[in-house]
Amino acid sequence: MFRNILDVLLDYKATHVISVIAQLGILLWATVWRGGIKPILVVNLIIAGAVLLYNATRLPTVIEYQEYPLIGLMLFELTAFVASAGALYGFRIPSWLLWIAFSVNFLLCIALMLLILTFRMTRLF
Repeated sequence: MFRNILDVLLDYKATHVISVIAQLGILLWATVWRGGIKPILVVNLIIAGAVLLYNATRLPTVIEYQEYPLIGLMLFELTAFVASAGALYGFRIPSWLLWIAFSVNFLLCIALMLLILTFRMTRLF
């Protein structure tokens, strides 16, 4: 069910633009206006959780066919999720790790937005 909802959201180009604008706003809030790192942690949790939930049903197939890029992405998102959740819970997580997770997710969202806005997507499977 969650995968179907995400598929519908991924069909709308506005979803990607809004996601990137929201991340840019959070980045400005945390750096320019010194709003703290908690908004960054929340964004990391949301994005990492969405990626993990979206790919959770495909995990046996991904492992069976050895899709290493997707396995690497899922391991990265799992690390980002655990680190952000730990930092929100109160564990001492290095801030550079949290910023790297946010930066990589932000750059991947920008790349996905540009890809979707540039090319016409159709379902191939």
